[in-house]
Amino acid sequence: MAHSTQRALVIVMSPITRDPRVLRQVDWLRGKDWEVDTVGPAGHHVPGVDIHYGLSEPAQWTRSKIGSMFIYALLPHALKFSVLLERLIPQEVCDRIAAGEYDLVLFNDHHFLPWVRNRKVFTPAVVERGIHLDIHEYVRPRVPRDSLWRVFAAPYYDWIRTYIGDRRFSTRSTVASGISDLYVSEFGIEPLTIVRNAPPYVELSPSPVDPERIELLYHGAASDVRGIPELLEAMKVLPERFHLTLILVGEQARIDSYVRTVEQHQLRVQFVDPAPVAEIAQHINPYDIEVMFYRPLNRNLEFALPNKLFEAFQARLAILIGPSAMMTSVVSEYDNGALASGWEVSDLVAAIEQLDHESLSRMKHNSDRAAREISAETEREAFFRSFGGTTA
Repeated sequence: MAHSTQRALVIVMSPITRDPRVLRQVDWLRGKDWEVDTVGPAGHHVPGVDIHYGLSEPAQWTRSKIGSMFIYALLPHALKFSVLLERLIPQEVCDRIAAGEYDLVLFNDHHFLPWVRNRKVFTPAVVERGIHLDIHEYVRPRVPRDSLWRVFAAPYYDWIRTYIGDRRFSTRSTVASGISDLYVSEFGIEPLTIVRNAPPYVELSPSPVDPERIELLYHGAASDVRGIPELLEAMKVLPERFHLTLILVGEQARIDSYVRTVEQHQLRVQFVDPAPVAEIAQHINPYDIEVMFYRPLNRNLEFALPNKLFEAFQARLAILIGPSAMMTSVVSEYDNGALASGWEVSDLVAAIEQLDHESLSRMKHNSDRAAREISAETEREAFFRSFGGTTA
């Protein structure tokens, strides 16, 4: 009997080529001989994907101020969704879903969620077969009404969010148990399967620690809520043996503001250009300790398990964090990091000052020991388990 290949449709609102979590899902599926199609922004076809269904351009009138006001102020939510997104989805992919051509339909973005209400596409047979939702973060219950546009748009996005608990989704996954608990409590759904944002295993060794020059590192988004201002404040008072490297992506104006602070105070801080996603571990391996000081300013920061945490494992770095619940659990399990006792700059300084050659070498060694377990290869098992797939 000829082998019947399974086919998956991966749906995402962000540019897929720049979304490591979605790229891993595609790789995992293709690695088990699934055929994969994708739906998302046009122009982001991933190598190995059979068909990428790019969204059409929205009608010009919907992008004008008057058009947006009309849509958000006057149209019912379901019609808003139809005008803003559903009509941009190619008819061919709708027909193929309805025809039952996909063994897995995987939603990766809450913006698309109301699409499941379309019974012509998601027929009872398709729903019974199973639709999976991978929700990457905690979507806030109430959109902040901090601008005129948000005042009108907020009720619509609150409505979209209600579909997270829709019973047409048979299985769900997310990035951290704390986020799963929030959704379980709110929607009365089954606990979500945890699939962490760990990158592939990389064969590396810990770099040696120079006791006279301890290398602190932050790599990632240039954002004040990621602890960068606190790190720069700490560098003003830390002993001379500590040096900081910032490898930043994001808004150039924000990066420039950090550069000005460093120059103004003549801090022992250098800026290094980022590397491609696949080369991050090798790029940051020469440093000693990754600092992730995320004040719990919102639910996603409170329960953060950021990509950089797992990239630090692959780079064989030690890890320094504040009292973040999810990260504390991981670092405590593998004994590969240090914990600041609170969220003040003085707490961060005290934690850094305790670091020395012996403790850092031990932490980096423990990251090395855990690197294979904290990798995409292990998380792949959880991914297939999340929707009842098999890794065999």
